[in-house]
Amino acid sequence: GFLMPRVAYTSERGTELEAPLYWNIAPDHDATLYPRLMSRRGLQLGGEYRYLNRHDRGRVNVEYLPEDKRGDAGRDTAGDRWALRYEHRGHYRGWGLAAGLRRVSDPHYFDDLSAATTLTEERHLESHISLRASAERWSLRGLAQRYQTIDRAIAAADYPYARLPSVRFDARSAPFGIGLGGIGPGGGLDAALAAEFVHFDKADAITGHRVDVYPQLRWRHRHPGYSLEPKLGLRYTEYALQRPRADHRDTTPHRTAPVLSLDGKLYFDRYIGHGESALQHTLEPRLYYLRVPEREQGQLPLFDTGGLLDLGGALFTENRFNGIDRLGDADRLSLGLTSRFIRLTDGAEPLTLNFGQTYYFADRRVALADGRGADTTAASPLVVGARYRRGALAAAAEAQWDADHNDTRQTSVRAHYRANAGQLANFAYRYHHGHLEQTDASALWPLDAGRRWHAAGRWNYSLRHEQTLATLAGVEYESCCWKARLALRRRVKDGGADSGVYFEFAMKGMGDLGHDLGFIDTDIFGYNRER
Repeated sequence: GFLMPRVAYTSERGTELEAPLYWNIAPDHDATLYPRLMSRRGLQLGGEYRYLNRHDRGRVNVEYLPEDKRGDAGRDTAGDRWALRYEHRGHYRGWGLAAGLRRVSDPHYFDDLSAATTLTEERHLESHISLRASAERWSLRGLAQRYQTIDRAIAAADYPYARLPSVRFDARSAPFGIGLGGIGPGGGLDAALAAEFVHFDKADAITGHRVDVYPQLRWRHRHPGYSLEPKLGLRYTEYALQRPRADHRDTTPHRTAPVLSLDGKLYFDRYIGHGESALQHTLEPRLYYLRVPEREQGQLPLFDTGGLLDLGGALFTENRFNGIDRLGDADRLSLGLTSRFIRLTDGAEPLTLNFGQTYYFADRRVALADGRGADTTAASPLVVGARYRRGALAAAAEAQWDADHNDTRQTSVRAHYRANAGQLANFAYRYHHGHLEQTDASALWPLDAGRRWHAAGRWNYSLRHEQTLATLAGVEYESCCWKARLALRRRVKDGGADSGVYFEFAMKGMGDLGHDLGFIDTDIFGYNRER
């Protein structure tokens, strides 16, 4: 039967009327048709088919707009416009199968025809199929993957490579059973192997395959007050290139480098307070040493390595690059300290503090094509972080302080308040030196004692550009049997802004649709959990 219609007005699409039709085909599959009439665009036909069986589940979404009335040949939006999405998950005789397909007719599709912020912020639409099998100590995964780039600011040379195919094998042995004192459960000497084969493909670019083999030997020594984990590995990577650049003299370049690390942790605790307020206070120092010799890698292509890991996540990792086409040289020591306050009554952590910094004993010389990754500083910025939770309030903050330049490189502050039903508020501040500085505030709040009326709002502002990026103001009424929502929304987009007014009326349990005002779910963190 017909579900409740949706009415909206936006500057991009004009007056909109959507009348969904639901079809309960069988207990294990159903369909929804949602034709949408847009005064400035035309009649769009959309549909969703879902299935849920014993061994698999999935859904198919199709949208089709014949001959967009507002289409522009100069923007590649003239003529028919469409979007396709397919998702599948299944498990058959010990093998897991996953597949996904995302395609649109043109890069402007989501900006022009969608109200959901999560879609318009995507840069690449992924299509893939993967097959996976695993046991207790090994796993095998095959993957074919391709992307459609819809961010018009990205040059064709920077489009991601397709993986056609990729095969990865991981294995780890059981501990060899060396009986040394202080080894707890899971301790001892073990071996591991990570191996991967990938064929990379992209038009008008270097293509070829890459083989990466990484055997490792690790010894874990555990004790109630400390742990020690030395690890030694040998990473071998080889390429077979097609269409190489003129400066690539070798079509089969390779790289071999040993990787040595030592990870040590200490644990101290004490008990403070008593009764309901009793806490366990811990101090957990961590020391991580990494040694990787420099290897010449200028002849290696950059298939899936395009940047550096964020410092907060790279303090205790083996590679400062986000892919294996570059293996960073290292002779460094990372120091970290975590302090927790743990409530004994329920195990919750009201307060957690983190500190970390890396000290370098040698310059870093391995770099990307643009020079990123090479550095001569003696120490990294200091990373500090904190998480706090008490009652309805949860907050987290992280900052990176560069003592050499007396400057903050990155800052992130988040606060979330959620009390009784329908009461929530969020605030976030994000800063990245030279890139962005934004505030983002949103809230959902009851307007009457009976909590039938609620107000919703969001304000996202760029301090760097002194510009409002997105605003939302709405009101919602909900009774035992029906609900109605009215929302006004404006967002900055490429070449201007899109403003709209949206109205929804639904019988509870019969007419709820997740796609029509879905942007409220993403604009206001925690909205779904309250509704």
